[in-house]
Amino acid sequence: MQWKKSKVPLISVYEGIERHIGRNICKNVFHISEYGKKPGDLWEQALTEVERRYDLTCTKIYLHGDGGNWFQTGLEWFSGAAFVLDKYHKNKSIECMTAGLKETDRKLFNKEIRWALENEDLRFFGELSDFLCNEQPERADKILESARYLSRFVKGISICKTDCRANNGGCTEPHVSHILSSRLSSRPMTWSRKTLKKLAPVLAAGNITLRSKDPKAELPKPLRKPQRARARLSAGVL
Repeated sequence: MQWKKSKVPLISVYEGIERHIGRNICKNVFHISEYGKKPGDLWEQALTEVERRYDLTCTKIYLHGDGGNWFQTGLEWFSGAAFVLDKYHKNKSIECMTAGLKETDRKLFNKEIRWALENEDLRFFGELSDFLCNEQPERADKILESARYLSRFVKGISICKTDCRANNGGCTEPHVSHILSSRLSSRPMTWSRKTLKKLAPVLAAGNITLRSKDPKAELPKPLRKPQRARARLSAGVL
């Protein structure tokens, strides 16, 4: 969320997605959010919390997000993490490229664009982009903007084909919506920056048991350190 010139970041950590009573849920999820904190400091906090819960020598980390600047800071802190472009932003950019076409044409180009990106065939992807620009010159700027975005993060898209485990995650926008937006965006209230700084961590904590200030205190059972797991981080900005 951008409130005037303010942004509220959210980092969600979980162990993949599982089916439960007809719904997809994130396993052992916890959230980190704090308004006004520098990106490096927030990602350092995230790394500290992850290291308290997991043995990273036995953990594969997938970092899902939009690839923005503050997200890139997270990739610096979590060295060796696999970047996955969040499906919301991928789909949004593809839909932007094909907007205005007839339904049948749109479905066809959506399919071809996805194939080109999944296979990292940027030559074919460029040809598709040029064709769309020629078909709709009035939308050329928007088409090219979306095409550049997708090309920049093509490896974050193709990983979903080469590594099936990369598909078991990517809940950035739903988490932003459910954890923060009910108070800050979709049903907004008025908050001072001072209050917002204290409110964001409380919303992120949700109904989990808050840990003691004592760093040696035992973690709540749902967040205990497993011997071997695959951790996922979804990062978004409200």
